Amino acid sequence: MRSFRWQPFNGFILAAALLVSLTLFVSGTYAYMISRDDRVNEFTVGEDDIGITEVFEPPTELTPGTAFTKQPIVYNSGNVPAFVRVRIAFSDGAAEDILEAFDYDLINWEAHGGYYYYKHAVQPGASTTALFNEVQVATTRPSNGAALGDEDMLDFDIFVYAESRRQPDPNETKLYPLHEEYRHIWESGW
Repeated sequence: MRSFRWQPFNGFILAAALLVSLTLFVSGTYAYMISRDDRVNEFTVGEDDIGITEVFEPPTELTPGTAFTKQPIVYNSGNVPAFVRVRIAFSDGAAEDILEAFDYDLINWEAHGGYYYYKHAVQPGASTTALFNEVQVATTRPSNGAALGDEDMLDFDIFVYAESRRQPDPNETKLYPLHEEYRHIWESGW
């Protein structure tokens, strides 16, 4: 039997083989750890954002029978079509008693439950028609028919409050007629 003798040359070969193996192992592990493959999915969120603008010409003096221009319009500054509803409120409840009529646009708007619903989706950058064009001060009290005088006139504000809901994706299946879409949006809590 031959005996194995350690020679310095054999140690060099063994050290070189270990160094090459270690280098390959470290570089392979490093390459595996830094190797990446990314997929970026970008989503944009539809935003229904509205504002109110109006043409308002206050009377110089508020007297019975006076009419003045007030045209509240809702505009869509969002990036999706939206349905709009508006509520009218007064700073003083007595103001409702002295106002005889609002010239409501009931062709494009529908009154229901204290709100006025715009019947069409408002496209981004577009506006509704004016909810009304003119406000008329009464000449008699609606409650008892008594004539109103200058002493019955009072300072008041008319508040216009608007809400919106985005229009659903037009590719969705609709179970309601298109001309009633605005009703469905508000009733369903969309």
